[in-house]
Order: sequence, then C-alpha cells, then structure tokens
Amino acid sequence: MSKFGPRATFAILLVAFVLGGAFLLRGNGKRSATLPAAVSEVSKDAAMPSAGQNGALSYSAQVQKQAAFDQGADLRQLSTPRVLALSSRVVVAKCLRVNVREASGGIFTFSEFEVIEVLKGKFPDKTFTLRLYGGQLGNIKIDNSSMPQFSADEEVVLCLGADNTEGYPTVYPQGTFRIALEPLTRQRIIVTNPNGLPIFSASDDQPRPGSPPVPLEDFIYSIRKLLRKTGRENR
Repeated sequence: MSKFGPRATFAILLVAFVLGGAFLLRGNGKRSATLPAAVSEVSKDAAMPSAGQNGALSYSAQVQKQAAFDQGADLRQLSTPRVLALSSRVVVAKCLRVNVREASGGIFTFSEFEVIEVLKGKFPDKTFTLRLYGGQLGNIKIDNSSMPQFSADEEVVLCLGADNTEGYPTVYPQGTFRIALEPLTRQRIIVTNPNGLPIFSASDDQPRPGSPPVPLEDFIYSIRKLLRKTGRENR
C-alpha cells in the first residue's frame, strides 16, 4: 500500500498530469513554429531560376521593361522601316556589363555589348559601348526615360547611328527591340512592337502577324528582306 493517504496520492497524480500536459504542449508549439519557416524556404527555392536559366531574358521582365519605356518616353513617332533606313548599323547584340560613372557633362550609363550578328552596315569590332546620359551614382539619380535601359546578359536588336564626338555609337530609342524567351517553347522572341514592319516567316517566306511576340528568327528575316528590297543591306 502507498505510504501516502488517498488525498495526497490524488494530488501527486494531478500535479504530474498537469506538468506532463504542459511539456507536450510546449513541444508541439515549437514544432508548429518552425513549420511556416520550412514551407517558406521551400517556396523561395522553387521560385528561384534553375541553373542555366537567363533571368535577363525573362518574358515577363522584358515585357515590363518595354511597357515602362513606352509609357515614360517622350519620343518622335518613327516606324520601324524608317528607323532601319536612318540607321547606319543594325546589330543583334548581348549586353555584357553596365556601369554608371561621372564624366564630363554629368552622370552617364555605359553599357558594353558583344556583337552577335550584323544585319546592316559594317561592324569590324566584336564589342561596342553605348554611353547614355543619366543613371544612379550613390545617392544621386538622374532619370532619362527617353533612353532605353539595359542589364547584363540581356539580348537586343539595336538600330545604331553614327558615332558621337567621343567615339561612342548613338542609338535610336525607337529602334531598340528586346529579346525574351517564350515561356513554354523557350524560343527567342521579340517583345517590342515592330511598328509598320511587314513580318514574314523565315521558314516559308509567308506573311505572318506583326504584333508581338514575334519569333526572333522571323524578325531578323523580315529586316533582311526589307533591307534587300530597299538596297540598304550591308551599306
């Protein structure tokens, strides 16, 4: 028999039950608190691009960048055929790096490009740099909404003019065509509107819709077709 009386035994059992319940609740609370963090980590990892994906060619990012430029730029309306006629060089290029620094006359953004393909004119160099006014340097920011913005690894078709007095090529903002990867097929496409340019299929030379997105292959084919027709290819 227990050396404690019935009341004392009941009190001891009650205390043990309460303490055990509190310990279990405390343990469950710890496990529950860590669960959202674990779920959050999984979600974050799933949203990150896998190796080999180029974030600079993201369809949504390029569409947003183009939309911001279309809304903010105050430019003279020029059709794509007109820009192609005015340009001394037209190239498909990849942006290698972008940096902002102060130069004579203010703050400038320097975007270095690698030439992938020359569609019009002569381009003996494999790289070139655009110097565009504006950018952010420390706490100083100068907006220039009339000029396109670039980022490393981005691919574009650029309509370039003559070099300026410092030797940097000039660019027609209306002749900057952004390249993206189509989300499903991963095909390279143009998200910029090829205003007034007849678009033909590169595979069979048949007309196709000219509204974006346009396959990059068809866009390049159509540019070359127009330049041949007007006698401006490689001039």
